[in-house]
Amino acid sequence: MQKALDIGREENNQSTRYLYLLDDSTRSAWVIPQSEALAAMGKDLAKVFHVAHFNLSKPGQWNQAIISLKPDSNLVRSQFDNAFDALVRGYGGESDATLQWRLDEQTLPGGGRSNPT
Repeated sequence: MQKALDIGREENNQSTRYLYLLDDSTRSAWVIPQSEALAAMGKDLAKVFHVAHFNLSKPGQWNQAIISLKPDSNLVRSQFDNAFDALVRGYGGESDATLQWRLDEQTLPGGGRSNPT
């Protein structure tokens, strides 16, 4: 979380930023000797990011993830056609995921529903 805070303070040119915390919410991760510092850091993070916390230990939780993302060539530019390969995985009960490509807040073709394996 400290690294996210450092990055958020350095990169302050974006108007809306999101921080997603995905964990199993074990007591040992949150109730530590530095709990007060952790709580203060959480308040600082909330000033920089829209923070969403997902407790993956609850029954029925699921997570879709892009495990690998790479361009098909060594040169990627916004004014040229580019091709990327993405490896999508699903964890938990949800079987389908939606992959959406975006550039400068504009949706690009080539995404859609996938069936992660």
